[in-house]
Amino acid sequence: MKYIEGRPSQRLARYVECYWQLEGSASDSSSAEPIPPDGCPEFIFNCADPFRRHLPDNKTEIQPRILFVGQMTRADLIEPTGCVSLFAIKLKPNGAYPFLQLPLSEFTDEIPGLDSVLGHGVSELEERINLAASFEERIRITESYLLRMMNEAGLNDSHSGQFKAAVAAERIVRVRGQISIDQLSSDLGITSRHLERHFHMTIGIGPKLLARIARFQHVFKLLNCNPNISWSAIAYECGYYDQAHLIKDFKAFAGQNPSRFIEREYDIANSLTNRIAMSDFSNTAF
Repeated sequence: MKYIEGRPSQRLARYVECYWQLEGSASDSSSAEPIPPDGCPEFIFNCADPFRRHLPDNKTEIQPRILFVGQMTRADLIEPTGCVSLFAIKLKPNGAYPFLQLPLSEFTDEIPGLDSVLGHGVSELEERINLAASFEERIRITESYLLRMMNEAGLNDSHSGQFKAAVAAERIVRVRGQISIDQLSSDLGITSRHLERHFHMTIGIGPKLLARIARFQHVFKLLNCNPNISWSAIAYECGYYDQAHLIKDFKAFAGQNPSRFIEREYDIANSLTNRIAMSDFSNTAF
């Protein structure tokens, strides 16, 4: 699999983490793979063969060609049915709400068609992305679309609750989840209960869960930097109580223990988890 990514323009950096593209032949990946949560919703355009999603009740469904991936709280099991060619807008934890203006908790662990949440106008964007000659052209087309949405909708995230949730999410990610939510709420001059409510509205999950996901994602960063690091060292560095605590979270978010996930040759999952997860969100200026 070939994975590449690009940065958003300054005007969109408040909402967009990055743009990414993943391409490969049908022989590269032909079985179901677990994609762990990373705290970031996404708009995904499938420019090749459809994917099959494996549901918790042992049923499967063919995914739409254009997707909105809400906040995930567990690994999503997906299976390519042929050639893979994906282009995606990876949003920051608070990045979807300004565009959707809908409670993000409605989409937690859900992957609806993107046209059902952004409207039929997204079909033109899909067509232009499919016809684009390069990854860079796809980014230019997408940025033009998103900026037009901002201008037409008069996007404004200065509402106190929304703003404080965005600031809190930024701090949670910056410290890799190792933060007291009560202290964070106090620093922002808001009760923990109200922060929780704003998080569910504008981000889709609570601050404690985002902190757990941010801590879990740091595991992959450490492995990328030092493949020979011990699991006990990872547990200590990431703020887990012990190795058993790390394994518990890994099973919750990846669906299996750490050694099994790392040892399996997952083409798609490894491509997406080996990227520097949520690395630039902490640089956002609020």
